[in-house]
Amino acid sequence: MPEFIVVSGVPGAGKSTIGRLIAEARGIGLLDKDALLETLFDAHPPTSLAERGHLSRLADELFQSQALTSAPGVLVSWWRHPLSG
Repeated sequence: MPEFIVVSGVPGAGKSTIGRLIAEARGIGLLDKDALLETLFDAHPPTSLAERGHLSRLADELFQSQALTSAPGVLVSWWRHPLSG
């Protein structure tokens, strides 16, 4: 399994910016969950919170799938611990 650098934080913390800078400096790939989500929103604009939630879960699945099959790189996402409530 490839090794990754994980960038995580609260929304608006600069995860994508930091992740992009690390990937560029190290010459490795970047996988950003927000970028996947934006692509899904552009293709299928959500009209309700339920649709937004569905697309977010789909982006999670795509992110995991792509991470499992990609070369080493930087993973950027916000992870919520299941026990955090």
